[in-house]
Amino acid sequence: MKQYKAFIFDFDGVIKESVKVKSEAFVQLYKDEGEAFQQKVEEYHLTNGGVSRYVKFKVWNEWLGRCTSEETIDQLAKKFSQLVIDNVVSAPFVDGAQRAIKSANENALGFIATGTPDNEIKMILNRLRLTHYFREVHGSSRQKTVIVDDILGRFDLSPAEVLFIGDAQTDYQAALKNKLDFYLRMTDYNSDWFEGKSGVTYKKTNLDYLHKLINR
Repeated sequence: MKQYKAFIFDFDGVIKESVKVKSEAFVQLYKDEGEAFQQKVEEYHLTNGGVSRYVKFKVWNEWLGRCTSEETIDQLAKKFSQLVIDNVVSAPFVDGAQRAIKSANENALGFIATGTPDNEIKMILNRLRLTHYFREVHGSSRQKTVIVDDILGRFDLSPAEVLFIGDAQTDYQAALKNKLDFYLRMTDYNSDWFEGKSGVTYKKTNLDYLHKLINR
C-alpha cells in the first residue's frame, strides 16, 4: 500500500454531512418559484457538488430569465451564507472524518480544497476548532484543479504522493487532471454519476478506511 505525504480534503460531504444542509438552503431561496423549479435547483446542486454557489446562482437566474449581474449574485450568496453557516457547523461529522483529519496532520500534510467561499470555510473551521489540522485552506476563489497544481509545485510533491478525498465531480476532475489517487466518499447522491468511472482508487461510504490507510 502507498505511503502518502499529503492529503487534500473536500469539506461538504467529506468532513461534514452538510451537502443536504446546503441543498435545503438553496431550495428555500427559490421558494416563490414553485416546487417544480425547487426540485430542479436541488437536482442541479446535488449533481454539481463542489461547484461555486456563484456559478449555481447564475445558472438558476438564467433559467428564470433574471438578472445575473455580479451585484445580484452577490446578494443571493450573502442570503445563502446567512442561512447555512450555523447549520453546517452543527451538522454531524462524516463517520471517521475527525480521526482521519487528525491522523493526516500527525503523519503528513493536510489541505482543504472546497467550493465554499474562502472566508466562510475559514470561519467554519475556526468555529469547529479544526484550522490547526490543515497546512492550508483553499475555498472557491480558485478552481480545484488549479489549487492542486499549486500545492504540488509549492510543496515539491509528486502526484503519486498525494491523495484527494472527495465526493463530487470537481474533486474527481481535480484529482484526475493532476494524476492524483482519488478517495471517493460514496453517497446516495453521487453513486449514479460515479458508476463505472475509472480513476477512483478507493471507494468507501465513510472515512474509517482512510484513517486506517494513514495509520497502517
